Amino acid sequence: GGTKNYRIRTDLNLRGGDGMITVFPYVEINGVFTLPDETVKAVLYKMVHDGTFQIVFYEGMIKSEEDFLKLLKSKGNYPVFVYADGKIQGLAWLNDLKDNHATGHFCVFRESWGKTAREMGIEVLKYWFSFKNGDKSLFDVILGVTPSEYKPAVNFINEIGFKVLGEVPHVCYNAFPGKRGAATFSYCERFT
Repeated sequence: GGTKNYRIRTDLNLRGGDGMITVFPYVEINGVFTLPDETVKAVLYKMVHDGTFQIVFYEGMIKSEEDFLKLLKSKGNYPVFVYADGKIQGLAWLNDLKDNHATGHFCVFRESWGKTAREMGIEVLKYWFSFKNGDKSLFDVILGVTPSEYKPAVNFINEIGFKVLGEVPHVCYNAFPGKRGAATFSYCERFT
């Protein structure tokens, strides 16, 4: 017999799009991550193509596919991919876990802005707030730091229930224009 050609699944679809929002953890189980690297790379390409990459990774630290994979796979980051109608429409991750809080990061593809973005963000928060340590909730608060110049991102965090504390000037270095700007600091208290 001949050799078989295998096609790695790189599309951004989940079987069965029934109008539901699905939060899909990206974790390692028995040495294998829950999504193949090619699918994760396809998400990166989608972010670059729709302009959300520069918003989420404004500091310029992610320069390659390998950097992106390393970030999502690194210990201390807890990423999820968010499906709407069976298609990946964004991702989010937690890091900087301390005591009863962590820092949240969100990316919603432009095609979901004004449509399913709010519901996607709320489902991610519900998922994070469902984490337990024994019988106690692991998190009471999710923190956020958002470049103030990205008004849609600031509006998004407001829409999903974050309370804005205010702006601090010169905190965010944005590598794409090569300048510093204000950061909007916010938090979301557990609501589940």
